[in-house]
Amino acid sequence: MTRSLVLGAGGQDGSYLAEHLARRGHEVVGVGRSAGPGPFAPVNLAVPANSPVGAYRYRCLDVGDGPALRALLEQEAPDRVFHFAAVHGAAGFSYEPVWGQALAVNTGALHTVLEYARQSGRPVGVVYASSSKVLGAPLRGTLNEDSPRRATCLYTITKLAAEELLRQYRARHGVAGSILTLFNHESPRRPQDFLFARLARELALCLADPAHVFTVRTLDFYCDWGAAEEYMDLVCELAERAPGEDVLLASGVTWHGREFVRELFARYGLDAKAHVREAEPVSIPAAEFFQADITRLARLVGSGPRLSAHSVLEAMVAELTGGARPEVRA
Repeated sequence: MTRSLVLGAGGQDGSYLAEHLARRGHEVVGVGRSAGPGPFAPVNLAVPANSPVGAYRYRCLDVGDGPALRALLEQEAPDRVFHFAAVHGAAGFSYEPVWGQALAVNTGALHTVLEYARQSGRPVGVVYASSSKVLGAPLRGTLNEDSPRRATCLYTITKLAAEELLRQYRARHGVAGSILTLFNHESPRRPQDFLFARLARELALCLADPAHVFTVRTLDFYCDWGAAEEYMDLVCELAERAPGEDVLLASGVTWHGREFVRELFARYGLDAKAHVREAEPVSIPAAEFFQADITRLARLVGSGPRLSAHSVLEAMVAELTGGARPEVRA
């Protein structure tokens, strides 16, 4: 049985990843800072009858503590390590006050994992979750695995440093490491300070009160949104089929924020203009449009993501209202 270590198992991505790995028969060790496994721990998996399901154990640990993480790696002796822990905030988050923590978790922890893989004397696969933010701000043009990287904030500095570490260990020491460049991906497990989660809450309020109005900073942006749960299943598939490959993970569909919200509200028979206000309604140039090229992803796993961002948000609204998803209206 493959033993997989998931760093950041208490978060949106790590919890879905742990679930999918366990369903695939892995023995999963989830690692997080919380004292307990949290509300998303895969302890009661719904699986087909007679399906071989792996075990799940949770370990409380600050992955930014290098010696403690190294001791855990030596104790658990994983076959694969998925680094999905991160100090990360919503748009506008200030990383200056948490720089040391961000560097230790986003970068230092990966170095600890890579050193373990180098010295273990056996094959250890490493998968690192990077971010589309390393491709620039704003994103522009067609973007793929070979697009230039550049730092735009302290967060991206930690991610770029981690990417270079992994490339170094892959080239010099033969570590089977993969860099996954993830574009925005959402779910009901997304923290409430993110825009996607707020849109779900506000839409639920609009459905309950036709006079409800809310304000966001702006909807004048382009975004590629996908489903976190589906993306984590694809992460498992990539780890099995293409160890050591760098892959861009996106939907391949680019939305303008206003158009996305307009269509979302229309699916419920609502006019977004009657409910949504923008505090900073600017108009960005067409040159800031971007397109994520998912050719490599589709080649490696047979297809790209299938779930739309609207379907994800509708599921979140249904969870909040206890209602069914709407029928798409023409």
